[in-house]
Amino acid sequence: MTIRDLSFVAAISLAAQLTPAAYATDQNSINAPYGIYEVVALRSASDVATTADPGAGTQWLGQIVFFGEGDLTWFGDATCELWSAREAEAPVIALDDPNLSDLAIGPLNSNTSSGDKRVNESVDLVCQDDGEKVLGSFVIIDSRVLVASLSPWTVNLILERPLSEEQVRTLQTQLKDMKFYDGEVSGDLDEATVTAIGHYAEYRGSDFRFYRTAITENLLDGLGVLDN
Repeated sequence: MTIRDLSFVAAISLAAQLTPAAYATDQNSINAPYGIYEVVALRSASDVATTADPGAGTQWLGQIVFFGEGDLTWFGDATCELWSAREAEAPVIALDDPNLSDLAIGPLNSNTSSGDKRVNESVDLVCQDDGEKVLGSFVIIDSRVLVASLSPWTVNLILERPLSEEQVRTLQTQLKDMKFYDGEVSGDLDEATVTAIGHYAEYRGSDFRFYRTAITENLLDGLGVLDN
């Protein structure tokens, strides 16, 4: 299934105002992610003693994960109809890792900010199609960014919900006004725009200027994008 196909499915589902809580019931269940997420970046886990293979995790770049009503697509094209996200039984990922510092960016200290969007919930993804099975674990950073770690646990995967063209235009306009971006306001999340986002994230407190910065809600809120 392509991103376009998944976008259509998500649009139909959202139009029907389906409720994620109906996927499956569990006493420890939490609000699940919803819609399309794509693996946009890989980060070495600095709390792992062994050095990660330089190619570790590259097979997952561009992987699409889809959370829908009665329709889950997980890594490795695993699927599930009756699924839920529940509080993880054990810590999943060390969010204080400097290599994840862009995920820790807080709200802008301004009266224009709508507040801290971070959730930072560690969850287990459970499928109950044929007995209970944990498909994987991840952390919900906010409503548009997730971070997962797959075996051999030396690399963290950053997943994002796609931005709309209008959101990217607003983002580019704001970055241009702030002198972080000198390209065209095209609505295309191109390399120049991604680079500008990295500069802005460093300005907002990221420890590093990542090749592909995670575009969190707090980052977007500071650029006035969440209203679009």
